[in-house]
Formats: sequence, structure tokens, C-alpha cells
Amino acid sequence: MASLPCVRRSPLLRLVGVVTTLCGASWAFARRPSLLRPSSRGNAGNAGNALTPQQLTGRLKAAETSNHLLFLVEQYENVLNEYHVRAALTRLAQSNETTTLSGDPGFRKLLSRTSELMTTFRSQALATVLWSLAKVEYDPGEPFLRSVIDASLPQLKQSKPQEMVNSLWACARFGYQPGDAFLEALVDT
Repeated sequence: MASLPCVRRSPLLRLVGVVTTLCGASWAFARRPSLLRPSSRGNAGNAGNALTPQQLTGRLKAAETSNHLLFLVEQYENVLNEYHVRAALTRLAQSNETTTLSGDPGFRKLLSRTSELMTTFRSQALATVLWSLAKVEYDPGEPFLRSVIDASLPQLKQSKPQEMVNSLWACARFGYQPGDAFLEALVDT
């Protein structure tokens, strides 16, 4: 899989991203007018660019650059669900780029949406959040990590071994102690 270069998004790069997306969207809409239907989730700001949840997941997974991925996150911020957040974070982690994410507005929106939805995430998504952020070397801070661990705790019995390992690995990378309750629950699982 090709790596995703993570670049600081200048106004010119943003304009290029918008034009590219609009040109691609125009072509897609010409071929499939059904894409123009309004979103069923009331995303009025994106009514002209409505995608089904599956289409958005596909676009996030197929984004060729971090810039394009984060542009999509900004564009569809209000409709991102657990699967979209997981796809976006995984794609960023696969890019092997660690620079300039913290200052990127799209990345900040992705973290914000992750925080909003975290209590609804299943164990795989929670483990992916931790693993992805550790992989891109972005430390979200103790309150964020605590909320992920707290959301994970009731789901540990249903977690797969890889999810547990990914969560522990991420905590180690952050130098974060997840707490005795979490570690005891892991041992008991």
C-alpha cells in the first residue's frame, strides 16, 4: 500500500483539494444522479455531496494522501460514525507520517468527533483509536486516553486478543499507565 505523505495544508493545497473533489464529484454525479440525494442524517451542509455511509468509508480508505483524507473528514465531519473514524485513523496510521498532524484542522476535527462518539464505540474501534494515535506518534493527553480506557473496560470480555495487545502497546508508547482495574480485567479475560 502506498504511503500517504502528510503535508501542511496551505490555502493553495486546500483549493487544489476542493477543485479535485468538485471535479470528481461532478463526474460521479453525471454518471450516478442518485448521489445527489440529501443525506438521511440531515447533513444539510453536504446535501450536494451526499454519500452513503459505505461510500464515505470507501473514500476514506482509498484516500491517496493525508491531505485528501483530512479534507474528507472536514467535509463530512457531522456524519462520521464509528466505522468512518476507524477507517480514517487506520489510513493515517498506515501513512507512516508523523509531522504536522496536531496543527491540522481536519485532524483536530477527527479527534473531536472521536471524543464525541467514543462511548458508542465497540472494542475494535477503541483499540484502533489507541493504536493509530500511537502509530502516528500523536499523544492526545491523559484525559483522552483515560476516556478510551474507561470506554474499553466494560468491553474487555468481548475483546479479541489483538485488540488487547494493540491497546497495551499504545499505552506503552504513550508512557501511559491504564490503571489497575484495566490491567486486572485484561488478566481475567
